[in-house]
Amino acid sequence: MVHNFASNAYSGKKWWLLKHGRLVHIVGFLLIILLPALFVFFIIQTSFSFINEIFSISIFLLPVGFFVIIWMIFSGSAYSNLYNIINKLDSGWVIEDFDPLRYKVTVRDKARQYVILYHVLVSPYTFWVDKNSWISTWNQLPEHYQVWTQYGGGSVQHTRYDLAKHVRGGVSRFFFSGLVSSNQGDTIFDENLMGTVSHLHEEAKQISSLRFVGYAREGVEIVLAAFLVQRGGKEVIQVLNLLKKITQGTGEYHPFDE
Repeated sequence: MVHNFASNAYSGKKWWLLKHGRLVHIVGFLLIILLPALFVFFIIQTSFSFINEIFSISIFLLPVGFFVIIWMIFSGSAYSNLYNIINKLDSGWVIEDFDPLRYKVTVRDKARQYVILYHVLVSPYTFWVDKNSWISTWNQLPEHYQVWTQYGGGSVQHTRYDLAKHVRGGVSRFFFSGLVSSNQGDTIFDENLMGTVSHLHEEAKQISSLRFVGYAREGVEIVLAAFLVQRGGKEVIQVLNLLKKITQGTGEYHPFDE
């Protein structure tokens, strides 16, 4: 049971979504099955004089209903996955915030914040952050986890989603390669980390779902970010502990200092 929160806001509506994501997911699947059957039944029971009117209304309502159901299925799964992670954190972690639109939870260990994000395959936010992949190449990102913590300032130009390429699979894009997760490479630290905490590299490679750890730009700040494939939910806590070790190991040396 999650038991350590920064405020009483846990009782708000967004926290209900986080706690009951599995229910939202299941209801979405049930609606896919039930709504078409109910619609057909209603048409059969309605006099023919109203069928054209009902059909006209349905043209507008069905796409909206379909989108809501798809949102419930994918978002409910994401909320459930995130809740399962934070529910296993020990009492030293504080749950600070939850963003239901971006599918991310903010947690804190002592003075340092960490963000756990689940990249959903279908959602308005996904279309926005990964729109170039969807529009230009159809090589969309698979569902995956991103975990990051603020590092400081520096000259890094690539963003988190530039580094997310490391979770993409290698199948031809004509078969939706973004739906296939990548395999772990020989090196999963960026060059800056290999130059400062290379002794942690072998430990990192033992986390089977981990694909890459490196620095990225987040607005005007730099973050240390890790990327895990979808099945990595059980290993997110290991990645949090890895990032803690990395930040401790690089505390006296900033690779971006001139």
